[in-house]
Amino acid sequence: MNSNKTFRSILAGPYLIWALGFTIIPLLMIVRYALTDESNAFTLHNLTAIADPVHMKATVFSLEIALLSTVLCILLAYPLVMAFHRLQINKSRFVL
Repeated sequence: MNSNKTFRSILAGPYLIWALGFTIIPLLMIVRYALTDESNAFTLHNLTAIADPVHMKATVFSLEIALLSTVLCILLAYPLVMAFHRLQINKSRFVL
């Protein structure tokens, strides 16, 4: 039983590195750039600049794309979930 936990911990390592490198660090960089200026001083100017019409257009376009991709993912995933349900595939078949 203990070797199974060790095996799962080893398998989780690459995912943790991937999540850190491609999710957490980029998000922290975005927050840093949003809250600082060229001299690394704290400012809210970058956040208030979103209200500028040029930036607002890009923000609305990004939100539209995000909404569309979310709806598409739901529409594509729902038939797959229904197929899994009909084939009686549950979590126990995916566990190592």
